[in-house]
Amino acid sequence: MSINNTGPQYLFEKSKKNKKAEGRDLNRKKLLFLFLAVFLLFLFFLYTRSSLSKIRYIEISGNRLVSNTEILRTGEVKEGDSRLFLSVSKLKKRLLQIPLIRSVNVKKTFSGLLKLEIEEYKPLYYVIADGVSMICEDKSVIGISSDRYHTLLNVPLVKDYEAEEISDLLMKLDESVRDAIVSIRPCPLSYDEDVCCLEMNDGNNILVSRDKLDLANSYFDILPSLKSQNICLYYDKISHNAYTSACPWEKPEADAAETKEEE
Repeated sequence: MSINNTGPQYLFEKSKKNKKAEGRDLNRKKLLFLFLAVFLLFLFFLYTRSSLSKIRYIEISGNRLVSNTEILRTGEVKEGDSRLFLSVSKLKKRLLQIPLIRSVNVKKTFSGLLKLEIEEYKPLYYVIADGVSMICEDKSVIGISSDRYHTLLNVPLVKDYEAEEISDLLMKLDESVRDAIVSIRPCPLSYDEDVCCLEMNDGNNILVSRDKLDLANSYFDILPSLKSQNICLYYDKISHNAYTSACPWEKPEADAAETKEEE
């Protein structure tokens, strides 16, 4: 009696065996996948515990007014922290809380380097009125607290001028000249009521008509030829020539001395 290899019973048994084989293959795949998952998790755990996942170096650039110490403290980041779990967006948000920082660019490298590229507001001058305020090149105004007074070291103090009057004129000065100015104030003279006085950090004073303020850009070219210090350097608004003379606030004393000698 021959066996029917095409009958319903045979096909059912064959299908049943195939499903069992497929089930065994599926179980083996599940076990393999589970093993690989556990192995990868173990490798990930080892990686997070190793120095390869840590911040090894922090490089900060572009900051002049804000110290590295303040940036690291405010950013709540330090060498040895996890590079993997560092949130760039949260780090940026914390650093932008520093009022003098305009923007931040953060870069992480696989070598463990964390780069913080800082863009600060560029100070133009500061004023004292109901506190201390810094006016920047983009005309934004930043309140300066007492713990940040050191940031005003190379920023001129403007006295008795409105922001609209002086901001655009100061932008015409070279940055090196602006950095050397201690203060700017009106100093009207009999022949020109618009003269302003630039007190320099070397003790000299520049007197120049306000609308010709850019003439002061030649100050460092003239400086070597000056024979004395603590002098007043005048710029003629018509000829643009510079000359030295007694300071306006010293002339009354000189006149009094001459009068005394005549008597």
